Amino acid sequence: MIGWKLPVPTLWHRLFGNRDIAGVRYRCLLPLAELRKRGFPVEPYRGSNRGRYKAVLFSKTYGPKDQELARDLRSRGRGVLLDICDNHFYNPEALPVYRRARRELLGMIQLTDRIICSTPVLAQTVAAEAGLEMPPAVVADPVDPSLRRASSAPSSADDAPRTGRPRLLWFGMHGAANAPCGMEDLLRISESLERLRRRWEFELVVASNDYWKFRRLLSGPGFPVSYVPWRMRTFPDILASAWAVLIPITPNPFTLCKSNNRLATALFASIPVVADGIPSYRELADFSCLDDWEGGLNAVFQQRPLVLAKAAKGREYLLGRYLPCHIADAWEKVLAPWV
Repeated sequence: MIGWKLPVPTLWHRLFGNRDIAGVRYRCLLPLAELRKRGFPVEPYRGSNRGRYKAVLFSKTYGPKDQELARDLRSRGRGVLLDICDNHFYNPEALPVYRRARRELLGMIQLTDRIICSTPVLAQTVAAEAGLEMPPAVVADPVDPSLRRASSAPSSADDAPRTGRPRLLWFGMHGAANAPCGMEDLLRISESLERLRRRWEFELVVASNDYWKFRRLLSGPGFPVSYVPWRMRTFPDILASAWAVLIPITPNPFTLCKSNNRLATALFASIPVVADGIPSYRELADFSCLDDWEGGLNAVFQQRPLVLAKAAKGREYLLGRYLPCHIADAWEKVLAPWV
């Protein structure tokens, strides 16, 4: 039996639950549920079952208590595995919290038998920072079928919303202290959106977890904008109502390590996407518009049948490669030596 140790609970976890946290959902809950469904010997870590585990998989959790547990496991000949889905080595402002994270992460890596990362770029970064001879294994994020409303695909390529103006959607966590990312990335495309507004009616909808940051950053743009809190129970309807999803990304060592989960979430719902092209997005370039904001935004309105067809093909691509069952296959291969 393998114990899968979820990240340490935070205030957000306690208020809204683990399923509202993307990293917990994609890196833990979805693959764990799929593996257990097929009878693979893995369960959410429980301290009372510690003696039964042949290995423990630490998912983005590597603090002093985790290292204490890892040392105990190694002393009893048990396996220690570590899953990493963000570049917490990147700290250009020398922030104390990230200096501590670096020390703790390197300490945990020294105790680990196998490291797993969410993207090849992140695996290369971890290998370089930790001085590893071999890069970590790579297991991608799955799509989350629960985020797609059954009727999310537009019924007609030419139909506008029956009420209100077309919606363009940005969604995600508000940002991170160690790198420009998140909601502030929208400032990169504000001028493009203002120019678009001169030709087409639309509303930008921001679905995130920090209303006051939204007010501070987007208090007076030259286009209509509104905020909705990101919640699992409401997001499928918000996504289904979008004419397109916008994913501007400020390139830096933190964001370049990110997975394709936001792009994949939109395409899995057959929603067109205009985005900046980080490495993990390149695989889905044929189904979206990358690195061309002027052309991509105008195509959402001028070439709607084409962009909808591309998104639909993206959904078919994801159905064949990124469902939880596909990603669980990769996890099973990684975990097999400790079964």
